[in-house]
Amino acid sequence: MRKKLHEQTPRIGPRDVKILEEIWSYGFRTYDELHSRFLKNYSKSWGYRILKRLTLLGYVDEYSDPKGNLIGWKSGRTNCLPDYLKSAKNLIPTAKSPKYFSNFEHDLALRLVLDEFKKLPITSEVSTEHELRRKALSSMKGYSKRDLNEISSKIPDGRFKLKLGQKEFIVALEIELTQKTDERIQSKLEHYIAKSSYDFVLYTCGNQATLNAVLRNYQHVLAHSPKVKFSSKRNPIYFCSLLECKENLVDAKIFSTHDSFKLSQFLASQV
Repeated sequence: MRKKLHEQTPRIGPRDVKILEEIWSYGFRTYDELHSRFLKNYSKSWGYRILKRLTLLGYVDEYSDPKGNLIGWKSGRTNCLPDYLKSAKNLIPTAKSPKYFSNFEHDLALRLVLDEFKKLPITSEVSTEHELRRKALSSMKGYSKRDLNEISSKIPDGRFKLKLGQKEFIVALEIELTQKTDERIQSKLEHYIAKSSYDFVLYTCGNQATLNAVLRNYQHVLAHSPKVKFSSKRNPIYFCSLLECKENLVDAKIFSTHDSFKLSQFLASQV
């Protein structure tokens, strides 16, 4: 009797270990992300067979959208792993897989934007929200759930350094796919403008309605917030279309209430 796919080769090779480590590190990965790094030499059908086998072994779990369409893989059950893989997993910083599909969409959009920034010679020291939170919590001996919520509310989706001309800026990145309440938006904007250590914040919005909502609240905070009015500093907030960031970041229009620019203006001086 012919053995099932996942029973044919019970041991896994270096390629499979690298795939597992990639998924553990990010919480989930799509097929395109895994293919670009580890499966370039395989056909799409064979690449799916490799990932299907890891799924049947229990090392990873499939991740589907609300309609049941397979869109990626997330960390599987640790108790299914051999001891040597359990040890390997404990040695690397792992990220949680998205609990809800909206989290998946947000995390994927964040990765795509950060990946575009990483390609630019004017970008350095890129960090994700997960990495920033882990660093913030590592300096604390103990913290409550309230402390965790307070810390998380002040951590951006991403952080990086951006060299514009002769000056290097520390930039906070926020990904906004859906509209939030005015109160929630204003609270975060007040923190960024008056209290944060970032030189400026870049809000990338998934649609025009969301962008308009954040921009409207930004203008309101600048005009009416006592926290901002009496602050000794005012860090600017910039905006950009998420679609432009993903499709052509270099020529995407990055704008605020007082000015606008494109990264291509500063890349020319790097050549």
